[in-house]
This record gives sequence, structure tokens and C-alpha cells, in this order.
Amino acid sequence: MNKTTKNFFLKIFYLTLSIAFGGAILFFTVLKPYFQPIYPIALVFIASITAWVYSILMKASTKNARAFSTSFMLSILIRLFGYSIFLVFYLFFNRGTEIVLPFVLVFLSLYFIYTVFEIRFILRDLNKKMKVN
Repeated sequence: MNKTTKNFFLKIFYLTLSIAFGGAILFFTVLKPYFQPIYPIALVFIASITAWVYSILMKASTKNARAFSTSFMLSILIRLFGYSIFLVFYLFFNRGTEIVLPFVLVFLSLYFIYTVFEIRFILRDLNKKMKVN
């Protein structure tokens, strides 16, 4: 594992701890009625998938632009299917309850946060590689 990937893993770990800490404060005070035990699982699930995809994309970026582009597009497709399956299972087992909307909002917020975080790092790392070459 190279230094760039280790740095990303460390930063994503800190981001996950920050979200967990902030979420704990919010869900044990102001948003207490909306807390669901699956939130920590969703947080770890999305953080893990993001870290895994980042490492795959960084390996692909060492090959050529075509390999990176293919890997990037494939990662988006796999993530969309994986997250959709996760949401469908959750919604299937909790259909007709009022906890569905808060869960979907939290899940989509986590998806957005981690996607922006990952893209920011990918662009930064690719720009560094282009400057070196």
C-alpha cells in the first residue's frame, strides 16, 4: 500500500469518527426519536465501500487513462447497485413504517458526503501524478 492510499485511509477513518461523533450527539439529543440501530452499520458500510473503491481506482490509475476510466465507471455502477440493494432490503423489511424516510435521508446524506470526499481525493491524487509525469 502506497503513502497516498494510507493517507486516504487515515482521512476516511477520521471522517467516519467525526460523523459518528456528530451523529451520536444529534441522535441522542435533538433527533432522538429518529435514531435507528442501523445507522452505524450504514456508516461503516459506506465508508468501507468508499475506501475499497478508492484503492482499486488508485491501482487502475497507475496503468493508463483507459483502465482508470473503465474502473471509475464500473465502480460507480457497482456502488449504485450495491447501495440500491442495501436500501431495497432495508425498505422491504421496514415497509409501512415511519422510520423509512429518516433512514433514506441519512443514507443519502452519507452517500453524498463520502462521494464528495472520495472524488476530492481522487482528483487531487491524479493531479499530483500528472505533475510528476
